[in-house]
Amino acid sequence: MPRFNNDLYVRGQVLDAYRALDDPLFEPKAFEGSVLRKTQAIIYNQEVRRKQQIQQELQDYYRIGQLWNEEVEHIWDPRERKTVLRGLAQILPRREAVAAERIYQLFQYRVPNQIKLICI
Repeated sequence: MPRFNNDLYVRGQVLDAYRALDDPLFEPKAFEGSVLRKTQAIIYNQEVRRKQQIQQELQDYYRIGQLWNEEVEHIWDPRERKTVLRGLAQILPRREAVAAERIYQLFQYRVPNQIKLICI
């Protein structure tokens, strides 16, 4: 039986974070009206906060990948560069290190002034 592949889900999450850079700050919905309306407002606020948390996590992974690549950009030998990157990746659990590297690779060619928005 094939393993479940969640690449499309992760790719969607990264693209959502990419699009969210231009979104205005979240203002929670007010709890007004009937119990049904209040419940809907609470659920909506929870979902938006959860999405913002995921987006912030992805932006943090980008910053980690950016720091790592800035650390090795002066190293010319590809083997030494890989060795240093592997050493830096030992700081984090493997899954998070891979996420940081991949997310940085996705966003590294973005316009410089928009990259600053990610790092704020």
